[in-house]
Amino acid sequence: MKIHRTNALSTRPDRDAGTAASLPRPALRSDLRRATGTPWSAVPIASLLALGLLVGSPAPASADDYTDRLASAETLEAEGRFDDAVAALAPLAETFPQDTTVALRLAWLNFQAAHYPEARGHYQRAIELSARAPLAVLGLAWTEQRLGHPDAAVPLFEEVLAAEPDNASAQEGLALIAATEAPHGTVGAGVVAQVWSGHPSKRTGLGLIAAADGALDGVALGVTYRGVELSRQIVGLSRGPQSAAVSTGWTQHEVYGRVGVEGETGSLTLHYGGVFDGFTNVHAVGLAGVLDAPYASPRLEVSGALFGDAAVWRGELSAWAPLGLGFGVLPLVAGQWADDTTWLNAGLALAWLGDSAELAVGGTYGDAWLPVNFAVPSIANTFTPIPFSAFGRASVRLGEGLWLGVVYAWVPEELLLLDGTTRQANGHLVTLGLGFGG
Repeated sequence: MKIHRTNALSTRPDRDAGTAASLPRPALRSDLRRATGTPWSAVPIASLLALGLLVGSPAPASADDYTDRLASAETLEAEGRFDDAVAALAPLAETFPQDTTVALRLAWLNFQAAHYPEARGHYQRAIELSARAPLAVLGLAWTEQRLGHPDAAVPLFEEVLAAEPDNASAQEGLALIAATEAPHGTVGAGVVAQVWSGHPSKRTGLGLIAAADGALDGVALGVTYRGVELSRQIVGLSRGPQSAAVSTGWTQHEVYGRVGVEGETGSLTLHYGGVFDGFTNVHAVGLAGVLDAPYASPRLEVSGALFGDAAVWRGELSAWAPLGLGFGVLPLVAGQWADDTTWLNAGLALAWLGDSAELAVGGTYGDAWLPVNFAVPSIANTFTPIPFSAFGRASVRLGEGLWLGVVYAWVPEELLLLDGTTRQANGHLVTLGLGFGG
């Protein structure tokens, strides 16, 4: 079983759930690190650093290259340049194939770089060379846990404890797997504020948002509600083929639901979203899949939005890629189709994840019409093109499992007025909320 909890451009990397940019959900952290459970730095596996103490074949004293590459890898590791350290040390695996220290060092460096399949291969080699030394078995156990293979990790942790009953790292691993397999979830709530400038109808908005997500045995469920009371003054805005009704205000309700399944190599999630404002309601369905890969987590989302007798189809491809030192980048490309019209846009997000704080910034460029993004989740019920957008998010941990976060989004609208002219209006949306769970 593999438990992840959220993703997307608005950050949060369930592996595909729903309120990444809307609420400061603590589950966001594990997904953007592409790790199952707590981050590796919070797990007592410091014993893995003692790689040179493992019994194995010593390097020949005359092999200067051996010593130089080990020293170079150690320096690069201290700088957090794990990929470079792997590249520096990799040639020794061919030159000294029977050297346990090389195998174990490469395993540990790949583990720190989140290249878990590669780390597993090197740990398996170290186990063969060392006659199943507990340190090598422990490293393989943690790697299997990171890969989402608890059935493979548990007997390895137990093997370590059979040889070393007081091994704290193995005890922690078993406790983490037991906690992960139990039902768990996250909840969040916050306030939403909107201010519009240059818009002929929308002026301000104030509302609430609430979300809950849970998972058990590889099945994830979630729901999000957002309600905003908007004030406006109609002066002649055209909403697609119809003219908007005159009104002084209205309430917009948004409801999102999701159910997903997760396996060893990825996840698949079915989404529904509905927007109800008393004028033209929108219903959207979508399917999103995430693939666990060594260097990135690609995500594909396809959706269809129906309003009145019109339909808009959308496809989005994104991929979260860790850069090291807590940083990661998420590029995306998206396309939309309606009747004979096509819209294309692209986006980019950069995030930094610390132990007690998180920051993310990003944006999109290119016309989008009635865009649906279930990773946030959101449906831009504007009925006019959105030429670009930008957002920023910051979260801070207040206590165990408790996060406070704020999200800002700038959403311009390209308005078509009844006299045939166009105008750009700017929407400034802010969400402040609390998230709890894990």
